[in-house]
Amino acid sequence: NSISEEKGKKYKEGKIQQRIIGLKNVTEHAGATTLTVILGRHLQKAYKIKTIELDSHDFVFFNDKSLESISSNDFSGYVTKNNDAEVILVDLNNNPENMCTDVLYLVEPGLIKLNKLIKKNNKIFDELKGKKIILNKSVLDKKDITEFERESGSKIFDNIPPLDDKLDYIEAINDFLISLGFSRFDDGTKSGLFNIF
Repeated sequence: NSISEEKGKKYKEGKIQQRIIGLKNVTEHAGATTLTVILGRHLQKAYKIKTIELDSHDFVFFNDKSLESISSNDFSGYVTKNNDAEVILVDLNNNPENMCTDVLYLVEPGLIKLNKLIKKNNKIFDELKGKKIILNKSVLDKKDITEFERESGSKIFDNIPPLDDKLDYIEAINDFLISLGFSRFDDGTKSGLFNIF
């Protein structure tokens, strides 16, 4: 088992309280940076979180001092230092995911992007079998997704539409986080994610 599989198993068994969720673009510019930030905005209302990017400085454009850019060489030390964080969201860029308890693999299902991906690596969907594949910035409907799964031989974990990154609350993200297992309300009295209903 990889380190991430082992950590994921221990997390499910309740032996690890912290979740380290990595986001990785599979197609070029599939939106990992923006989605990492949006997920962080939603989770910070109910969880103690850290949102970081590795070996990049794109977070500076969000004008949010809570977002951190660190070197991948410092990642292990950062996790140790922030062991009180319940969730660490990581824009992995091109880094390995072996420190993560979960990894989300983002695919933007546009024709040009998919053709570029397949030309670069025609075994990519075989390599992603059993992993959490997210269609991001996607306008596909359920029928299209079924066809995508049939043609690619893969199972799609979730389908996220184009998002307005200026909004503090996005229902599609709320639903996505619930599917990832987040279910805490701010006041801890209900079983949903946020106390807004």
